[in-house]
Amino acid sequence: MSEARSQAQTTQIAAVIGIIALAANGLFFFLSNAYWADRVKRFGEAEMAGLGPSRVHFAIFSATIAAGAIAAVFAPRIIGLGVAALTSLAAFAAAYGAFSRDLPMVVAFAALIVGAALPTFLWLASQRSRAGWAALASSLAVLATVMLFAAPRIRALLGGGLWTAMIIPGILAIGTIALVMIRRDYGTRAA
Repeated sequence: MSEARSQAQTTQIAAVIGIIALAANGLFFFLSNAYWADRVKRFGEAEMAGLGPSRVHFAIFSATIAAGAIAAVFAPRIIGLGVAALTSLAAFAAAYGAFSRDLPMVVAFAALIVGAALPTFLWLASQRSRAGWAALASSLAVLATVMLFAAPRIRALLGGGLWTAMIIPGILAIGTIALVMIRRDYGTRAA
């Protein structure tokens, strides 16, 4: 009975996440009217061209984050470790991009360090090491915070809207939450 109850609770949480995503889109739809109307008053009618794309970018952001959160509810281990693996690959790609452009060398080397450290933490976490799990979860949390504040710069480098650039810290936060959800798998061991 407890397995059926657990499955029912998981399904309810997934439904709540979906409802929140839909409500957020509805709220954004109405609030964006006020925001862009104010921009039109200050900068002219040409500003109204940004209304449609901002709504699309927010819809992409909210759908992606909701899908990731729902997946994390059903399979937290897979999502948590998967996000860490993808982050490692993305860090190596970012290091390559930083070396090939005129970005500061500290950015390139920081990306290389992240790309090299995460697989180590990932392997340790997959071996049920509490230290590896803790390092992995905290690394994703720090990266989520850093990428949140770096979202405007990411948007400038990669193009697109600010909301689509916010997908990166959102996915990192989901990975962190997924790893926290499996914390009981990493209980302390007797000596």
